[in-house]
Amino acid sequence: MFDKIKKISILYYVLFPKLFGIGYNQYKLHLIKKKIQKKHFKLNSYIDERIVEIPWIIDKLSNVYNLKILDAGCTLNYRYLIDKIIGNNNKITFVNLYREKFCDRRELVNYLDSDISNLNTQDESYDIVTCISVLEHIGFDNQIYNNSVQKTSDFLLNKDLYINGILEIRRVLKSEGIAYLSFPFGKGMLFNNLQQFDNSGIEKIINVFQPKSYSVQYYKYINENKNWEEVSQKSCEELMPVYFNRKTAISGNSVALLTLRK
Repeated sequence: MFDKIKKISILYYVLFPKLFGIGYNQYKLHLIKKKIQKKHFKLNSYIDERIVEIPWIIDKLSNVYNLKILDAGCTLNYRYLIDKIIGNNNKITFVNLYREKFCDRRELVNYLDSDISNLNTQDESYDIVTCISVLEHIGFDNQIYNNSVQKTSDFLLNKDLYINGILEIRRVLKSEGIAYLSFPFGKGMLFNNLQQFDNSGIEKIINVFQPKSYSVQYYKYINENKNWEEVSQKSCEELMPVYFNRKTAISGNSVALLTLRK
């Protein structure tokens, strides 16, 4: 029954595509799975940056074995992704400020309720830390992402708190460990729920982490081609995110994928 409803939702979105509308998430998940499986497809309209980020990080994690992985922010907390990660006997711990609704009970999967800017875990505990579209939310109002907490207008924005998150990621990584980070990139902008990083923001992240080596890839959605494509940093420096109003950003038109080795 569930599969039938999912197929109907996907078909509805294909016939009546509305950004973040009915069937959007099911259709996006369908395409992400195809991309992970290296299957060819063409986009008919904009799909958010998860279609770049998730296949990128799963490709990285599919080539490692018997390692301890920390997913800061729980972006990878889906059974189909966990299957890929622990299939190589990797152990993964998901950490988030709020308790996850879905919890995988298998032996190689753990959950930790903790603030990423002040992680409740020991130094040099993990071989890999992933932080996928999470860094930009640290220090911002994240109440809209969790229905289980009482909403309040009493919130103090701290746009520099992500620096603590970077230091914590570095602290819990083992020597020679790797951090994989992704975040919206383009014109530097602040919203209630997140910030978009610009060139100086990336430079600050690198300077704070002090990696032995690093690499950055940039992707942007090119409307004329109906596709996300790898581009130069310069070509997306002035891009703004997709947003419903001036206070809330929803997704990016460009994204940076940053690899840092401790």
